[in-house]
Amino acid sequence: MTDDHFMPAPPAASTLPAMLRGAARTLNEATSAAEVLDARDQAALAADLAGRFSRAHKAHDDITAAMYRLKGQALEIEARAKMRIADEYDAAQERGEVQQAGGDRKTIIPHENNDPGIGIQDGNTKATIPDLGISSKEIHEGRSIRDAEDEEPGRVSRIIDEKLDAGEEPTRAAIQPPPKKKRAPDSTKESLKLIGLWEKLSDKARGKFLDYLRSQGIVT
Repeated sequence: MTDDHFMPAPPAASTLPAMLRGAARTLNEATSAAEVLDARDQAALAADLAGRFSRAHKAHDDITAAMYRLKGQALEIEARAKMRIADEYDAAQERGEVQQAGGDRKTIIPHENNDPGIGIQDGNTKATIPDLGISSKEIHEGRSIRDAEDEEPGRVSRIIDEKLDAGEEPTRAAIQPPPKKKRAPDSTKESLKLIGLWEKLSDKARGKFLDYLRSQGIVT
């Protein structure tokens, strides 16, 4: 009789390593936006399947740990793809293939007017990021992960490793940086600006300004 503790993983789970290798290979060899997106989607599917398998076999610690590791690998590939999508989108804006914020973001300039990029290969126009229907939320997520990684190289790997070392399931939420808090206005700089403006005023203008403040009860 087979010991349940050493029950092999479900047959479908055995395909996950191959899925991850395929996603990593696709991302590493990608020369078009479509291929980067394909790598991201492959990795996302592998991560979701690993999470599902781990929850289905929660009582089997060895299977759960293996699925957590696979999910962590998948999330790291997915994060790399998201960062690259953000990079390529920003590069497309700089090349003029995508208008800057506030414009028609789907306007494409003919490729002969631009340097070759991820959307162009061998003089032929390929699918560019705007053509592929990327949402602004996805671009924002990719930029957030990329910027956090730039500030702290290895951040994504570290977060995943910490989760695995603690026996916890790595998640997208853990990888996604928290929203940046808006910085409060620098009161010192604002005060210096006001002082500078005051010093530029004539005596007559200063008198009128003080009269106005007194009429409003702001000063006595």
